[in-house]
Amino acid sequence: MAVRIFSGQRTKILHRYCYDLMNRFCHTILMILILAAIATGCGSMAESSPEAIYRADGIEVYNDSIILDGKEYNATPSNGITGTETYKADSAALPGPALVSGSRMADALFAKALGGIDHDVTVTATDIFLSLALLCPEASMERLRNLPPDGAWAAAAWEVYCVTGDRKWLKESYSVISGWLTDTRGQETISTGIPEYMQPVSDYFPRRMEEVDLIQVRSLGTNTWRFRALEVAALMAGELGLKEENTLRHRAGALREAINDTFWEPAMSCYGQYLYGDMYPILSSASDNYAGALCLIFGIATWEMAQANVESTVTLPRGIPVTYPSLRPEGVIIPAVQALHGIAAAAVHDQSALRQATGTLWASMLSGNDASAWPALLLRGILGISLSPDGITVNPFIPAIFSPSRTLRGLRYRDAVIDITINGTGDRIASATLDGTPAMSAFIPADISGHHTLTITLTGNTLHARELNIAKDAAMPPTPKVIWHTSREATIADRTPDTGYDVYVNGVMTESLRGDTYSVSGGGTQVIDIVPVTTTKRPVAGFSPAPHVCASPIDIISIPASTITPRRSPLHLIRHKETATRYIELAARHNTRLTFYVNAPSAGEYFLHILYSNGTGETAVRTVEVNSRPGGTIVCPPVRKGDWVTTGPSTTITVRLKEGQNKLSLYYVNTTILLNEIKLLKK
Repeated sequence: MAVRIFSGQRTKILHRYCYDLMNRFCHTILMILILAAIATGCGSMAESSPEAIYRADGIEVYNDSIILDGKEYNATPSNGITGTETYKADSAALPGPALVSGSRMADALFAKALGGIDHDVTVTATDIFLSLALLCPEASMERLRNLPPDGAWAAAAWEVYCVTGDRKWLKESYSVISGWLTDTRGQETISTGIPEYMQPVSDYFPRRMEEVDLIQVRSLGTNTWRFRALEVAALMAGELGLKEENTLRHRAGALREAINDTFWEPAMSCYGQYLYGDMYPILSSASDNYAGALCLIFGIATWEMAQANVESTVTLPRGIPVTYPSLRPEGVIIPAVQALHGIAAAAVHDQSALRQATGTLWASMLSGNDASAWPALLLRGILGISLSPDGITVNPFIPAIFSPSRTLRGLRYRDAVIDITINGTGDRIASATLDGTPAMSAFIPADISGHHTLTITLTGNTLHARELNIAKDAAMPPTPKVIWHTSREATIADRTPDTGYDVYVNGVMTESLRGDTYSVSGGGTQVIDIVPVTTTKRPVAGFSPAPHVCASPIDIISIPASTITPRRSPLHLIRHKETATRYIELAARHNTRLTFYVNAPSAGEYFLHILYSNGTGETAVRTVEVNSRPGGTIVCPPVRKGDWVTTGPSTTITVRLKEGQNKLSLYYVNTTILLNEIKLLKK
């Protein structure tokens, strides 16, 4: 009886369990049917569900499509992009390898970039350095032969050599680079010059700057490229077995230290863009995102500096501006900066920055084309291809959001044709094979020939993600209007509540003003710059007005041209006789050496510049000799073509004088000028 009762209860429990199970099954089936109906009726919702590679105001970037300002662009299987004019060509006819991956957009934009190479008449040395040396080395070599040498030329020449192994090219390019380094070698470790990418100058330099001010600028970009030229020259000298290798390496190391000491801003974790000012230059702390990325790529920055730089970089929704902040609130956004920043991000394993750089670069290519930027980011950053005389190293860095497979087909390298396949995502290599044979590392030796396949499988490890620093604009505070009531008392006439002012005295920041008045304290010569700085969460600085000089009259020496003898009045250039007597002609036939004397009240260093007129339209140069020793070189840019009365200041140099009388001479180098006055200021 007990058994029957137990069996009955078990039956009831079993019936209830089956009933509940059936209900759950029916409910599950119903939900599946509902979701299927939703998916069928709302296909666009299903398509937009995958995570975007990059998303910001008005822009969404996916592996196969881009939504820009409400318009959708889709990549097609034939490497086309709907809604754009994409280069129409069979991939087999393109001048380089083909990309075949799980991302149609990546493939289409790569084909578009390569398709533009033959039509791009403005290929620069930077383009060749970035990617064209690897994609079309022979054409790059010929292009470099027709370009003037500079730092980017040197970097590109080395890439071409690594790809081709051409010893004749190695000797030829080394001769060009060493000659350029000799011709441009100055007395300063940090040299003057404005890089090519800072054009037009109105986008990067305050309006008050004249030509003479720009000549004296010491920029991060110029010195970063110069460092790479020295490093490349050392590498080439080593390949050629020349004794100059060690000297060049020493010079490159000294410049690396000088760049970090001069331009790195620890508080902002970025590189400032340039030093400006003639006597006591100050650093514009606006971040140079172009040269800053090069500092990471070239190894100027330490690993810690590199990581901090990438993480601190401020971007706008449409991309990273060349400089931040900028004179243009919308910033100047160019493809090269996105590529360089993406390569730097991959080097420090920052997937968030890499995704941002990829997304903004892809979006920019919808309306234009850049033959080098996307291939550079793909090859150098994502695939991690690096070149050396010994071969090709592949070290991929691929976020999980990217397609899990990609093949670079038909890469021509010396006597070989290489296919590179990378499966999976992450930054750790699980296995590598060369032609199916397991390899110790993902490396292609230089002595390889024929057709070969390198296959790499990644582990799929998780990469660190972080929030990006996205700003709504790149505006910097305006240059303040400073009124000097006396030589020692000033008022900031246009002070705003959210702006403070950093005061620099003789190039050193001494105090921060929160009011609108400033008084000079202390004695001696003081050159004062007042820099506006926002008081927001992330402060940004602007430009100082022209520096103010506060000095004792005894420390200021002025020598009018009318007091120097012998002299020749330029009546053939200035018809008014009395006016002409205030000038001395310094030309190829007159006063090629002009000697004058300076009575210094005390020994020490003095700033020296001249006031002159130059109506030739050409820049004139004069060397200075002090007490029969070289004193420096002054540069005299055109003041006003055809005008020989209006004067302007030359560049400023520092000379050392002894107490009492000193003999100084100006030596003609080129181009006529009329000297009006010589000015010296005790440091």
